[in-house]
Amino acid sequence: MKKHISMVYVVLLCIGLFVASGFSYWTQVTKASVAAQLIEAAEATEATITDIEHRTSIQLATLSTATEFLSLGHEWSGILGIPSAQAVTAEGKQLIYQTEGKVGQTKLHIRLIGLPEPHNISVYLVISLEGKRIHAQDMERAYEKVVAETKRRGLIPQFSTCIRGIYNDTLSDGWQEARINKVFALLQAQEVERLQDESVTSISGFTAQWKPYIITNDQKMNVQVATHVDSLNQLTRITLGTPIITAEY
Repeated sequence: MKKHISMVYVVLLCIGLFVASGFSYWTQVTKASVAAQLIEAAEATEATITDIEHRTSIQLATLSTATEFLSLGHEWSGILGIPSAQAVTAEGKQLIYQTEGKVGQTKLHIRLIGLPEPHNISVYLVISLEGKRIHAQDMERAYEKVVAETKRRGLIPQFSTCIRGIYNDTLSDGWQEARINKVFALLQAQEVERLQDESVTSISGFTAQWKPYIITNDQKMNVQVATHVDSLNQLTRITLGTPIITAEY
């Protein structure tokens, strides 16, 4: 492992569009209260939480034409109350419809992905919610609206949640690990695996506090906490995710 890691990426493959070998999801929605638990645990370690993000990917019914794909994008824009995109774009062979808007103080982004096949178009809907800690209650209302609208249409969203924050100091490996261990203790989580070097500590585990989880190396995992020293800004960043972190840290 390199001695210095400036940025670590942990990605849930294709943001849930496909399930990698050895990984599986419970078909159950992650409740908004999970974000509150993560925030409370992190703030108990004197972290200043700044950002909250929820993300889900849902497979929809297949379509026949690009015109139908655009119409579906307009439909979902209306359902979620954000502006419609004017056209479909292409990324390689994929069809893309994307747009964003605000629900209160929460940024809501939708991305419809079309994968052309010989006789139809497979469609996936990716929904992202982003907000600040100071607007956590507004964020929860927006989250609940998205869950309600998707469930009303017979869909079961499987959300990943990501919480970001900072410590106003550059913490040593030992202090980073101590902060993460305290978060794990408050969440009643057991360690499953870890990544650690001179500037980054990342620990994954399992807690019975919420039911959704993935399987990795034949073990259940549904929480990941990482700290990263930002030497340029003289602080330490903390990122918490469930079931895993799906953003850079």
